[in-house]
Amino acid sequence: MNFFEHQDKARKQSTRLLFLFLLAVSAVVFFTAIVITGTLTYFQTQGFLSNASSHMGYWTALLHNPILLWSLLGTLIFIVLGSTFKALQLGGNGIQVALAMNGKHVHPDTHNPDHQKLLNIITEMALASGNPVPKVFVMPGAAINAFAAGFNRHQTVVAVTEGALTQLNRDELQGVIAHEFSHINFGDVKINMRIVALLHGILLIGIIGRYIAWGSYGNYSYRSNSRRSGKQAGLGFALMAIGFTGTFFGNLIKAAVSRQREYLADAAAVQFTRNPDGIANALKKIAQGPSSTLESSHAEEFSHFYFSSLRLTGVQNFFSGLFATHPEIDKRIERLGHTLTFNTHNSPHGSTRANSQAMGLTGAIEITPASTGDIIDQNTPNQPPPAQYSTLKASNIINSIGNPTHSNLAAAQAHLASLPAILIDACSNPFSARALVYGLLIEATNKNYHSAQLDHLNINTHPETFRTLHQLQPAIKQLSPQNFHPLLLLAEPALQDQSTQQAAVFQHCAKALIQTDNQLSLLEWAIYRLAVAPLKTPKNKSNKSLKDCQSALNVLFYYTLSLTEPAQRAPLLTQAEKHLRLKITKPQKVSLNALDSAMNSITQLKPLSKPALIKALIACIIGDGKVTEEETTLLRMVALILDCPIPERFGF
Repeated sequence: MNFFEHQDKARKQSTRLLFLFLLAVSAVVFFTAIVITGTLTYFQTQGFLSNASSHMGYWTALLHNPILLWSLLGTLIFIVLGSTFKALQLGGNGIQVALAMNGKHVHPDTHNPDHQKLLNIITEMALASGNPVPKVFVMPGAAINAFAAGFNRHQTVVAVTEGALTQLNRDELQGVIAHEFSHINFGDVKINMRIVALLHGILLIGIIGRYIAWGSYGNYSYRSNSRRSGKQAGLGFALMAIGFTGTFFGNLIKAAVSRQREYLADAAAVQFTRNPDGIANALKKIAQGPSSTLESSHAEEFSHFYFSSLRLTGVQNFFSGLFATHPEIDKRIERLGHTLTFNTHNSPHGSTRANSQAMGLTGAIEITPASTGDIIDQNTPNQPPPAQYSTLKASNIINSIGNPTHSNLAAAQAHLASLPAILIDACSNPFSARALVYGLLIEATNKNYHSAQLDHLNINTHPETFRTLHQLQPAIKQLSPQNFHPLLLLAEPALQDQSTQQAAVFQHCAKALIQTDNQLSLLEWAIYRLAVAPLKTPKNKSNKSLKDCQSALNVLFYYTLSLTEPAQRAPLLTQAEKHLRLKITKPQKVSLNALDSAMNSITQLKPLSKPALIKALIACIIGDGKVTEEETTLLRMVALILDCPIPERFGF
């Protein structure tokens, strides 16, 4: 299964999840309404329902009671409001999940060696896979566990426990993080967040019932209140019983969507690191160590997020297996070609490719010299890598999306080491990150307009940001276009920390820099779009066809073809149209807002429609036989905006 098939499956899984949720809501609403109606009627009439002559008469009287309709409606509204409140509480990112798990944010300036090791691993893997660097959190406790959370890849967090940092070596920790990046790559984190929001409304019924029941006990000391307290306790306990029904469905839904994904994530981690021993030994330490329970009252609520199940002890029976959010840990270890005993020297794991197939990752990419080339690049930032761009193949690029390998990881490590330290440091806080983005936008503009751009920033930006920009400009001027993309990925966490006012000023200034010369290049727009991505509310729709996006595609390809010589544009457009199976025409309007609006529409394409679009973009790049660093960088940037991350040094 390739990246796009997995995304399509995830979209269909979301539909099934909604269906299961509606079933759960229907059951909870019905039983809650029955309990409320029966309880209220009984205490109002002192046995109205009990006077029914038979059981059938009892239910007939109950179902015809007008209170039932209001109870059904009220319960439904309560559940919907509860789910909506939880979704708003979670926000558009995973930060609230990390904080609920008592996680502490790890700042890039940390002096803790374990935290720095974690940051290095996550940064390398983010750049290797073509993803923005997520925010990093560390949770308290000796348990070995981790999770990734967020509604989209631009607003994701990765959290690990202190136990994982102290008990796992670098290879083992890398295997765990690679597993979590698989969930990010394939959109599993988005489904996990939706599950939490949807189920909160259901589980809220039981929570309210518990508070009602507990609140009744304080009134028993007063004789006059004992009768009322009895009513309150009865209603509370009844709602608690309904809450157990909600919990039943909730755990069933979580288990239904979680278990198989863990096998796939384990397999992807092996492909990413080319080291089955790392993740396998991490699982062994979990199995043979203390409980994986996390130190948070919210641990059960997010149980389907974790690298390892919260419950590892004991033999699973039918029901515990039915509700388990993770496969049994010994089965996960066996799928990796290991047993529970430690044996790192003679583990029968075989090749990475063989293990990927054994673990069910049928879309794993075979790593061959023809597809990877010489990926260890020790060149300085202003020197192009020794790659033959003419050898780029659309099939290699498509297969690499969402499927990073060890070669991509090695390339990212080399690329990161070649970036100027002053620019990497600038990515660590909002002031300097804004200055970095301004510098990249200025560098992407004709030199004749640099003075006007700086004058605008001097008036409209914070003095600290403007001073920092002057410090960064010498290093920025030495950059080649291929370095723009990783720097933007590194800066996203800091840009996300801006206040509402800072973000508004930042977007205004970025647009002003682009509009200074009254022209718009695709590179300027891509820098802007990625820089503001952490500030945008994620859109969850992905149901459009290429035909639905006809006018938007006209705008995108107008700017894409502007990178090529005028004489080459017609034949390149013909090649693109073959992939799209659409006729591309000149757009009626071209501007920053028009291109931004066009991409908002295109990002809602169905997953299985995206490969044709990416192939069409590739055709425009390689068709003239002159592939530049700017073009390949733009391909990666536009693909990321389409939610299709292309790994570092792709397609070679």
